[in-house]
Amino acid sequence: MAFKPLKYLQFSQVKFDKKTVKELAKPINLEVDFDDEEYILYNNDFNLLVTSKNLKEGMDEINREFVLLWSDYVEEDINNLSEGGIQFREKLLSLFNGAI
Repeated sequence: MAFKPLKYLQFSQVKFDKKTVKELAKPINLEVDFDDEEYILYNNDFNLLVTSKNLKEGMDEINREFVLLWSDYVEEDINNLSEGGIQFREKLLSLFNGAI
């Protein structure tokens, strides 16, 4: 049987710190490419993009990127955000259906 390249992965939980892991109500679909011995994981809707030598490291990096976005848009004072920033904040919050 021939090897079929992986095209998609789902990002379905966020590890905010060692004790806090939250399930996403709506998993984020990540597109997967493989080029020059590296995996490229990305989702344009949430501005996520990482490269790594293996998928586990890639998913760990996606998690770190997500936590940074969360910090920048959700934990930030809403008065400091642009209209686009507020819309992106709402988009991030919608992933948890208000359960966070």
